[in-house]
Amino acid sequence: MSDSCSPVSWFTHKVRTRGQGWPCRLASVFVGLGLGCQTSTVKSLDGGPVGVDAGPGPSATGNYSSYATEAARCAAEPIRSTGTKHYFCDCKAGADAACQPGSDANDGLSIAAPKQLLAPASTLFQTMPAGDTILLCKGGAFDGNSTGRFVNGNCRATNTCDVRDYVDTRNGHSDPNKKPIVFSSNTGQAAIFDLSDGDTWTHEEGYRFLNLDLEGGAASPRAFFLQNDVSDVFICNNTINSFTSAVVQNESSCGGRSCPVTPLSNRRLTVRGNLFTNNPAIAFLGSGDSQAVEYNSFDRDGNGSMFNHPFYLNGFTWNGSGQVPQNEVVRGNEFYHSNLVNGVCGATILDGHGQHTNTAIEANIVTQVAGTAGPGCWGISYDTGGYPNAEGFTNLIIRANRVTNVGNQSIGTMMCVNCTIENNLIIQDSGTMGARGIVVPAKSRSGLAAGSLTTTGMMIRNNTIWFNAGNGTGITLNSDGATGTGNVITNNAIVVNGSSSPFNCFSLNQPASSYYLDHNDCYFPNLAATRWEELNGATLSGWRTFSGLDLLSITSNPLFTNPESDFTTQASSPLRLAGDSVATHFAPTDILGQTRALPPDIGAYNH
Repeated sequence: MSDSCSPVSWFTHKVRTRGQGWPCRLASVFVGLGLGCQTSTVKSLDGGPVGVDAGPGPSATGNYSSYATEAARCAAEPIRSTGTKHYFCDCKAGADAACQPGSDANDGLSIAAPKQLLAPASTLFQTMPAGDTILLCKGGAFDGNSTGRFVNGNCRATNTCDVRDYVDTRNGHSDPNKKPIVFSSNTGQAAIFDLSDGDTWTHEEGYRFLNLDLEGGAASPRAFFLQNDVSDVFICNNTINSFTSAVVQNESSCGGRSCPVTPLSNRRLTVRGNLFTNNPAIAFLGSGDSQAVEYNSFDRDGNGSMFNHPFYLNGFTWNGSGQVPQNEVVRGNEFYHSNLVNGVCGATILDGHGQHTNTAIEANIVTQVAGTAGPGCWGISYDTGGYPNAEGFTNLIIRANRVTNVGNQSIGTMMCVNCTIENNLIIQDSGTMGARGIVVPAKSRSGLAAGSLTTTGMMIRNNTIWFNAGNGTGITLNSDGATGTGNVITNNAIVVNGSSSPFNCFSLNQPASSYYLDHNDCYFPNLAATRWEELNGATLSGWRTFSGLDLLSITSNPLFTNPESDFTTQASSPLRLAGDSVATHFAPTDILGQTRALPPDIGAYNH
C-alpha cells in the first residue's frame, strides 16, 4: 500500500499540464475514493472474466479508480492455474537483449520449451478448449503481420480464453517487466487481434487480452476488431500505439450475405487500464450494450480532422433503422494532447452520435495545453453525426468530468431526453474565441433524420465553470427542435475572471415557462459588460423581472480555496449551504463522490 500520489493521478494531471497541482491536502478525500493518491482501499476488479453489466454508472458513492491503479491490477494478475498454458517466445526487433527465441518444433507446454511464431498461436487459439491461455514472453517481440482471426466458439464468459504475458525464466531479462511486443505494418490486415467471424453472425464470447505492447507502425488499421455478436471481451493494461484506429467494436452491413433480420448487439466489452498513444484516426470507436471504456490514458490520439476523435461512441444502422445500445460507460479516462495538427487541436475529443440509452460519461480528464485548442476542439459532445437514421440520447449522464482549455465548447449535447449534466469542472485559461462552458444544443439540427429526439427534461446542476477570459457564455440551453419542458438549471457556479467582452452567464431562448432556474452564482469582477442572460436579462434583477426565475441566485465572489488550481471553497464562501434543496435540483454527491449536506453547496464541490 502506498499513500503517495500516482504520477498519472487526478492531482498531478494538473501539474503535468498546467504547472499547478490539485492540492494533496485533499488527499484524504481522494484516498477513500481511489481518485488519485492510491491505497489498497480502491475497488478490486469485477471478479469475473470481463466485468459486469455496468449500468449507467457507479453508485452514488463515486468509488472511482484511476488509470495507474487499474493498469497495475492487470499487470499483477497471476496466470491462471487452470487450463492448459501454451508458451511462445520470439525475439524480433525491439526484443530485450536477453531474449531467447523458442522453436515451433517444441510442444510449447512449458517455459523450458516454448514455441516461437505468433501466427501459429492464432491458429491454436481458434481450437483450444475454454480456459486455455496463450502466453507471450515478457521482453519478447512478435511479428503480428499475418495473424489469423482470434475466434473460438469454445470460449465462455465464465471460462475465458486468454492471451497475455509471462516471465521467461530460462535466461532472465535485463527488464523482466517489459511487455511482450506484437507489431504489424500490414495495411490489409483487419487487426492484429481480429475477433470478427466473417459475417456469419455466429455468437462468440469470453476473450481476455492482458499486458501486451501492440505497435501498428503508423500503417496497421487496428489492434482489436470486434464484429457481429461478440460478447464478454476484456482488454486491460495494453500499450496500443500507432494504429489507424486502435480498438474498433462495430457491426457489419453483411455485404449481401445471409444475416439476421435483427442482429444482437455486441455486449459487455470492457476496455480498462490501457495506454493509447499516437493513433491518428480514432483510438476507440464503437458501441454495444454494457460497454465499459474506463480508466485508460489517451495521449496524442486523433489528427485534427473533424471526423477523427480519441474516443467515438458511434451509432449503428441496420436494415433501415438504428440500433440503440444501452448502459454504456465512459469512466475515469485521461485525454491529453488530442487531435493535434501543426500543434493545434481541431476536433471533438469525446464524441458520440446515433441512438443510445442510459449512457454515463463520468470522471474523465480532458485537457489541452493552454493556447493549443482551435475553435473546433470541443471537449465532450454527444450530438448528431448527420446519420440517415433517427438519433438521440435518453437518460444520458455527463458528470464529474474535468475539462480544461478546449476550444469554444467544453461540454455539449442535443436530442437529449431526461439527461443530466452535473458536478463537472470546466476551466478555460486562454483565448477569446467565444468559448462556451455547457451547450445544449451542441449543433444545428439541420439535416437530422426524421424521428430524432428533441431535448426535454434537461438537468444542469452543480457545475463549476471558470473562465480566465471573457467573450463567451457559461451555460446555454436553447430550443432543440421544439420547446422543451422540465428543464432545470440550478446550483451552478460561474466565474469570469477576464476582462474581454461580451460574456453571458446564461443563454436561454425558450419561454421562461420551459425552465426552472435558481440558486446559481455568476461572478464577473473585471467585466462590467457581462449579461446575466443573453437575450432578456442584462442584469440579474432585470432577468428576475422578465422571467420570475433566479430569485435566490447571486453574483458573489465564490471564494474558491485557490482559484485555478483548487475549486473547493473557503469557510466563508457564499456557495456553502446556499444551494437548492429540492431533491431533483441538486446532485446527491459532489465531484469527489462525497454525499452532499443539506442544504447543498452551489458548485461541483461540497465542503
